[in-house]
Amino acid sequence: MTIAIPAFARDNDEMRTAVRSLLDRYSTPTSVRAAQEHQQQWSPEAWDKIVGGGWHAVAVSEDCDGAGIDLSDLHLVLFELGRANAPVPYRTAAVGVATYLSRVAPGDKPAQELAREVVDGTIIVPALDENDRTADTWPQLTEGAVTGRVPLVRDALAAESFLVAARTVDGLAWARVAAGADGVTLHAQPGLADEGIATLELARAHATALIPMDEAGLRAWLTLRWFAEACWLSGVMSRALELAVEHVAQREQFGRLIGSFQAVQHKLADAAIGVQSVAHLCRAAAADLDEHGLTGATPAAAAAEALEAVRHYGRVVSANTHQVLAGTGYALEHDLQLSTRRLRAGLLWGADSEAVREEILQIRYPEPEGGR
Repeated sequence: MTIAIPAFARDNDEMRTAVRSLLDRYSTPTSVRAAQEHQQQWSPEAWDKIVGGGWHAVAVSEDCDGAGIDLSDLHLVLFELGRANAPVPYRTAAVGVATYLSRVAPGDKPAQELAREVVDGTIIVPALDENDRTADTWPQLTEGAVTGRVPLVRDALAAESFLVAARTVDGLAWARVAAGADGVTLHAQPGLADEGIATLELARAHATALIPMDEAGLRAWLTLRWFAEACWLSGVMSRALELAVEHVAQREQFGRLIGSFQAVQHKLADAAIGVQSVAHLCRAAAADLDEHGLTGATPAAAAAEALEAVRHYGRVVSANTHQVLAGTGYALEHDLQLSTRRLRAGLLWGADSEAVREEILQIRYPEPEGGR
């Protein structure tokens, strides 16, 4: 079963086919399971192939040695990576650092150099507690050293450096800290998705690059992260549904294929509606980001809507696909759990849903002057 991605902006079928072909070879269920056993919980081989093909730099500006193409195409890549459960630091290094810095800080030399390093294959991971938007408890940057704690840093175990969101005497800034530097400690936190998550402890760790950040820059980072997460999980949902459809087309009960039972069809129809709805919203968000950029209320609302749709329908897809597979889908030997574990973990990640929904309402339906 293939989920159709509507062309709200434009589609690139050749790109989608090329990425899927690459991932069908280097992000198979076998290699995903092997990555789970890897000390750093990732696949260096798959990452090398993605970097070698330039897929990690599709939306990075040409000034930073990227392809400089639209976020509509980035959506397609993220969808396919999610569908393959690719164990690579794409959302963190490729999107959260390289794509973000190349687009938000085009005139900042340190920012551009960091983006180029990621394009060259260096794994630099953002470390930001997005639940604490006031930055009151963010690490403190003083005299070129960073002290503080950042919980739940994704791909931390695979990182060569961290781009830490920190407080300074003048406001906020991104500070680069080497993973093996003095004063840098990682506390691994195993989770459902095996994504190399760890808490980052910093005790006067030396910062080698400083990039000023204001509220608009923070808002842009969150917008891009929400967009990337929604597109990735959209692919994860799609793969779970594909596996469920394959199962009911083969499994027999009471002398009939279970896919012929109306109750099973209803469960999968609800899941399919969710997957298709999320694909539409992700595509619409990509079009908004291409048109308006990463800053501003409109792209923020579009990305937030896509993420909230994933959180709503993701639960439906996870529950319904497991229900039609019964106990089979929970077995570690079955591929369904590779997708649903990542899906459930993604639903728990990041900003609180209530806060995100409130933000959407404030943007889409602003309170008129003088109150309602």
